[in-house]
Amino acid sequence: MTFEDYQNEAVKFRTATANNEEYLVLGLIEEVGEAAGKLAKRRRDGVFDKQAFVKELGDILWFVANLLDYRQNKEAKQRLKSCFMWSFFDGCFSTSHLKLLAVQATHLVNSSRFYSDAFEHVLRWLGCLANDFDYTLEQVAEINLAKLRDR
Repeated sequence: MTFEDYQNEAVKFRTATANNEEYLVLGLIEEVGEAAGKLAKRRRDGVFDKQAFVKELGDILWFVANLLDYRQNKEAKQRLKSCFMWSFFDGCFSTSHLKLLAVQATHLVNSSRFYSDAFEHVLRWLGCLANDFDYTLEQVAEINLAKLRDR
């Protein structure tokens, strides 16, 4: 599966009421927060549900794919075609990756000039987070699509 394949499937689950930039941006922020909450509870309580966390990463991926589709950024789409093949190990810890993902998601929300770079960086940090827990970004996408189909 490529990112383009995933995106083509993911957008089929976007409802008419979700087909607006405000919803997609707020949803992305919400999902990053939910992933952060799971890592915070792991730190505080020592309890962690890896599968639930990976599902949150899938939700983030869904919002990124749909926001990219909604904005119709052809340059970013071209640059992200092979993102499921990127190498994501950089030696950082998952908390650092989540912070960097949150920063880049903020750039997606606030920037009108750097969409391509922000989309690419969000997916890179998302891939690093998946890798931290022994998943690939493609596996995250497959898990997300399975969850959506089961609804």
